[in-house]
Amino acid sequence: MKKTIFFLSALLCWAVTTTVFTSCISNEDNPTPAPTPTPTPKVVDLGTLTDAYTALDGQTLTGTLARVVQITVAPGASITLEDVSINAEGEVYQDNPFAGITCLGDATITLSGDNVIRGFSNFYPAIFVPEGYTLTIQGDGSLDVKGSGYYNIMCAAIGSVRAGAPCGNLVFLGGKIYAEGGRYCAAIGASYASVCGDITIGGTAEITVNSNDGAGIGTGSGPYENMSICGDITIGGQAKVEAIGLPAIGAYYVAKCGNITIGEDADVVAEGVDIAPGIGCGSSYTWCKEITISGGHVIASCEDYGPGIGTSCGDYSICDGITITGGTILAIGGEDGPGIGSGPESEFGVPIVITSGATEVTTIRGSYEADFIGTGAYGTRGSVTIDGVEDATPESTFTHFESFSFEYRWTILNKSAIY
Repeated sequence: MKKTIFFLSALLCWAVTTTVFTSCISNEDNPTPAPTPTPTPKVVDLGTLTDAYTALDGQTLTGTLARVVQITVAPGASITLEDVSINAEGEVYQDNPFAGITCLGDATITLSGDNVIRGFSNFYPAIFVPEGYTLTIQGDGSLDVKGSGYYNIMCAAIGSVRAGAPCGNLVFLGGKIYAEGGRYCAAIGASYASVCGDITIGGTAEITVNSNDGAGIGTGSGPYENMSICGDITIGGQAKVEAIGLPAIGAYYVAKCGNITIGEDADVVAEGVDIAPGIGCGSSYTWCKEITISGGHVIASCEDYGPGIGTSCGDYSICDGITITGGTILAIGGEDGPGIGSGPESEFGVPIVITSGATEVTTIRGSYEADFIGTGAYGTRGSVTIDGVEDATPESTFTHFESFSFEYRWTILNKSAIY
């Protein structure tokens, strides 16, 4: 009996030991496999989304967004928009206060095909990038952008939130872009009572903007305690820009912008609405820094009672100076306005310098009382220096320019372009 009990006990110990040993070997040699991660899709059809979505680096967004959900772009991501439609009808969803696309940090968007984007609330732009970051738009596709609403769009198309979050820097290097501004807002830049960073247009970008109640590119307006502000505006490369606004390019009303620079081979047509110039300060209590044209082809005009390039007839419309060192320029003043300079009845003259590097400068004044270059009727004339000649007029003699004037038109043409 004792032998039997001993044998069974030994057999039980051997079985337990073997089982444990085998189990240990099994766990080491055959670990439980980790779950296979779901691959990140390269192409995302917006029509399949049912919740908010963040686009990741390398992804392509396509299709029509079928639901009211927020689309964001991950910080540092480069994405492609290919035939995208986001709230194309411009419906207003005030319970969903967000832009059509919100960048969460630096972002690059490449355009392919035809894309249409609207904001969801009429205070939010079609595309937004936060202050301190840069959005770059490139590619060979098209982009149609504005805020939401039919007759009450209240924000920039690409830029800051109305009376809210400031936006960062905007860079356009390619694509065909049409942008429309809302009430008291730029088409590209700052909305009402808000701030935008620097705006750079270059490469092969083709930009068409329209704002009948703000700058085409630049600022909107604001109350005296909360101005609309944008940084420097630079247009270069082989960019083509057609802008309509108050002004077409610059600062509107109770607003300020940084330097405005046009150069290289850029082609710019800037049409100022009402008393606003094509390029410069659109109305009262408005300030822009230096306006510099160093190359390209520029046509700037004012619809009524202002200069083609310069400041308006409004109170405290101030520009630090206008310098032309290259390019071909046609500046057309409105009624009683100069081609280039300060507006009619303006109390602040604008210092103007045109150097021998300019190819051709043609100015058309709005009346006999206005200067071609200087000031509008009954306004204050700033200094005018052309080819080193101070207080220059059509009667002045220049070393590098031939001068041609007749009634309302004055052209200075570089001799190197003639001979």
